[in-house]
Amino acid sequence: TTSSVTGQTLGLDGIQEYRVLTNAFPAEYGGVMGSQTVMVSKAGTNQFHGSAFWYHRDRNLEAANYFDEPGTRTEFSRNNYGGALGGPILRNRLLFHGTIEYARVRRGTTNISTTLPAAAHVDGGLVPRIDPAIRPLVDLYPLPNAPGDRYTFVFTEPASDLYGQVRLDANLSTNSTVFGRYTVMNGDMTGATFFPGYETHAETRSHFLTLSENHIFGPT
Repeated sequence: TTSSVTGQTLGLDGIQEYRVLTNAFPAEYGGVMGSQTVMVSKAGTNQFHGSAFWYHRDRNLEAANYFDEPGTRTEFSRNNYGGALGGPILRNRLLFHGTIEYARVRRGTTNISTTLPAAAHVDGGLVPRIDPAIRPLVDLYPLPNAPGDRYTFVFTEPASDLYGQVRLDANLSTNSTVFGRYTVMNGDMTGATFFPGYETHAETRSHFLTLSENHIFGPT
């Protein structure tokens, strides 16, 4: 499943490994039906390692939308920026790893909706006279601009995601280790509805803090 309202899953540079459990998994993974995905976040090492990337895609690299008007192209652009860095704070004792990623998407869509006939907007059209109390509601519907009392319009849906994660690992002794991880994710998306001027807005604001301590009391 995706982890943001925009349908994007970011922060892959912060994942060390993952496992997919499909059935007959232990009770510790219970609570939901279907498969379970177990992910391990990446920890720092005694050497500094990092990465940076930029992913770009635009309409020139994509086929036309089926509903676009002939000879026109809706807007589309996608940019992903990110990087990761890990290494020692105190060699063999305190290690860190962090990752950050930002995604900005602008997707143009051609929307088609059924609206009221043009005759419904004037007196003597569908009814002899439009009641003054109803006219403001009728005027909310745009006039058709396509056959079959349909209304088409182009809308560019903006969506953005910001993801960040940092992990600290501390080796307290040969028998005791501690790690802490903080993850933050902010997502925003604006989508079109049936007609212009009635957009929907959705957002994701997630903060996660994980603390873990492992201690070995005996060799067996």
